Amino acid sequence: MSDHDPFDLDKQEQREDFRRVASRLLAETEDSDFVWLMSGPRGRRIVRRLLDRAGIYRTSFHPNAMEMSKQEGSKQMGYWLLAQIDRLCSAEYVQMMQEHKDARRASNRSNNQH
Repeated sequence: MSDHDPFDLDKQEQREDFRRVASRLLAETEDSDFVWLMSGPRGRRIVRRLLDRAGIYRTSFHPNAMEMSKQEGSKQMGYWLLAQIDRLCSAEYVQMMQEHKDARRASNRSNNQH
C-alpha cells in the first residue's frame, strides 16, 4: 500500500522540488561531461566522427524513400550534437574543424609522398 496522501500538498510540493533539483543536477552533469569531451583533441575527434556518421555534412537524398528516411533519422543525432556544441562550447567547434582539416592535409601529404 502506498503512503501517498492526495491531500498532503506540502509533501507533494517537496517531492516535486526534489524531482526538479535532481533533474537540474542531471542536466548540469550531462553539460559538464560534454564540455569535458570537447575540451581535448581526442574528444573532438570522437564528436567529429559522430557528426560524419550522422551524415550532417552530406545530402540525404536517395531514390528509395525508406533509405532516405533512415538517413534523415540518423541526422537527428548529429543535429542534437551540433545544438549541444552551439549551446555549450562553440569555440571548440571551430577548433575541431581546424584539427580535422589539418589532419586531412597531413594525410594527403603523406599519401602523395609514397
